[in-house]
Amino acid sequence: MADSAWNESIRSWGESDVRKIQTNDRPYNRYLAPMMCEGPVQTYMCPSDSFTVTSFPDDPCAVPVRSDNAPTWSLNGNSYAINWNWLTSQPWLNKVTIYRDLPKMSSAGRELLRLKVGGAASEFIINMEGPMNARMQDARPADGSAGQSCTQELGFGWHRRFSRYSVSFLDGHADYRFIDTRFSRDRGYDLWPEPYTSSGL
Repeated sequence: MADSAWNESIRSWGESDVRKIQTNDRPYNRYLAPMMCEGPVQTYMCPSDSFTVTSFPDDPCAVPVRSDNAPTWSLNGNSYAINWNWLTSQPWLNKVTIYRDLPKMSSAGRELLRLKVGGAASEFIINMEGPMNARMQDARPADGSAGQSCTQELGFGWHRRFSRYSVSFLDGHADYRFIDTRFSRDRGYDLWPEPYTSSGL
């Protein structure tokens, strides 16, 4: 995507959950990209990625905006979003400033991962389809321990099935499954830290 088109998209999204990373700065290796290329890297593109859903971390209750003009990968460079939803929970409580401070983000991330071992690693989502990410900005645990999500509407993923998404987990496995996007933690998946995780800040 040309820089001018990218910049125009960012202006229209405001404080969106997107960062521009130049192609040469992305973490390729000899398996993902045997040679540096000038086009999209197929590994990062879901063949069914056909629309974009955008959310706004500064306003998690805002209704996500769907656009059928371009697939997610063409705007973000990747079909899949990384899980940043854990920052909305204890002990960080949606500290958006951490997004903008790499040393703080690294420190918080180390604390998050310290307790994500064994069964917790097999349930912790690392990457997810773009539409799922947009719909989970205010997701809360299903047990009601952190209140209720202000976003109660479920939607469709790229594969035309209701509230089913492709996800990858910390232990290395991937799945295509039903995800109730109102809930950050439910049977078989988790986007939040383990209880008693310290902030690391």
